[in-house]
Amino acid sequence: MFGGGFFGGGGFPGGFGESMGGMPGRPPKSNDTKYYDILGVSKDASDSEIKKAHRKLALKHHPDKNQGATSEKFKEINQAYEVLKDEEKRKIYDQYGEDAIKEGMGSGGGGGGGMGDIFDILSGGGRRQQPRERRGENVVHRLKVSLEEMYSGAVRKLSLSRNIKCDTCSGKGTKSGKRYQCEGLLPEKKIFEVHIEKGHKHNAKVVLRGEAGYSEPGILPGDVIFVLEQKPHKTFKRIQADLVIEKDISLTEALCGTSFYVQHLDGRVLEVLTHQGVVIKPDSWKCINEEGMPVHGRPYEKGNLYIRFSVKFPESLSSEEVQQLRQVLPAPPQAQAPMSEDEPEQVHMRPINDMEDELKQRRQYTRNTSNEAYDSDSEEEGGGRGGQRVQCAQQ
Repeated sequence: MFGGGFFGGGGFPGGFGESMGGMPGRPPKSNDTKYYDILGVSKDASDSEIKKAHRKLALKHHPDKNQGATSEKFKEINQAYEVLKDEEKRKIYDQYGEDAIKEGMGSGGGGGGGMGDIFDILSGGGRRQQPRERRGENVVHRLKVSLEEMYSGAVRKLSLSRNIKCDTCSGKGTKSGKRYQCEGLLPEKKIFEVHIEKGHKHNAKVVLRGEAGYSEPGILPGDVIFVLEQKPHKTFKRIQADLVIEKDISLTEALCGTSFYVQHLDGRVLEVLTHQGVVIKPDSWKCINEEGMPVHGRPYEKGNLYIRFSVKFPESLSSEEVQQLRQVLPAPPQAQAPMSEDEPEQVHMRPINDMEDELKQRRQYTRNTSNEAYDSDSEEEGGGRGGQRVQCAQQ
């Protein structure tokens, strides 16, 4: 939003000295994460994640709705949210911490300048508004990431080429009248570390500010943006923070109980048991709580693991097996034929292996019969193909 100005490290030539009308010097940078910690989110959390975390904590710590909740804690949660939901305030907080926010929010309309002037400048309403410095284009790189890496977290190293300032000419291409062949820039290969956090989602972005290199002298470098692309997994399917697996079981297992093993994304082996006597029906679902993906920003909170069961029936049974099953299973209900003067006509079913292929053949059959019916009507009206048409003249 602000290009490469104030937050790019050089948007105000000369800093905040006397040339700015008596404004104090630039406040020291800070790695303050207090507000993020209060809401339980990471520094790269999205607006929706911050809003969701605030709503959950506000309900939990509301002093009027929860016994034991304190107004101080509730106020602290709201204060953190008021800053992080505002794009301008969040940028200042990320750069200079809580003290800068408190000073800027507390300065009303005095003549002392300070952080209040920074807010005024960034919002475009102050007379001290400065032109934005130009920034180069961002470099976007898609990075394929395994589900295991998104579950446990990982660090990937990637080498990218970029241009940096020439130290000899300070990025100007000339010095003391002498012109250099570098034209101010030199190529460089740099290895970047991409931190994949627990619970990162498909298409999540890891942004390295100002690391894209220089496109030309005098223009601030853009960002390197890694877009995480989740690779398909042979066992698990991911739906937000939940995981899904498909499990085939035999009819015997469905009726009598079963146990099987699932190797999780962090290497743990889960033994899944079904209780004896509990029948698993075809296309039924079971849930294992808190064995899904970590929630990004709250890695100790996890989604669920869902198992979808598909029951495999035997292709056929012998007469002896049929008799044994009739003795064990409940007797089927006796079929009652509808009242009719005629005897029921016995028919037989045929198996269909592929219903889609069956429907395709039936559509082709419908088209063929429709065309034949049209041809038959034409022959009747015209006296047959090639026949002479009879014209009736009114006498």
